[in-house]
Amino acid sequence: YSYRDATESDAANTPFLRNDSYDNLFLRVGLNGANWGVGVYGSNLTDSDATVSKAPFAAAAVAYGTYVPPRTIGVELNVAF
Repeated sequence: YSYRDATESDAANTPFLRNDSYDNLFLRVGLNGANWGVGVYGSNLTDSDATVSKAPFAAAAVAYGTYVPPRTIGVELNVAF
């Protein structure tokens, strides 16, 4: 689990470049044998929809944002031979 408080994307603390706070949950469960492994994982299980940073576009009141990756769930298989 991680939590990030609201942040500013620039030194001047411009209001439209403010990033909201968000929380994020990561889980991984697995089972390993002598030469194999299987795991199930999930990231951003809280499905937070927030920006990590924002950048202004050409002196306009528009900003491009870098977003938290969406909820991801997967399975991983490993074999050693």
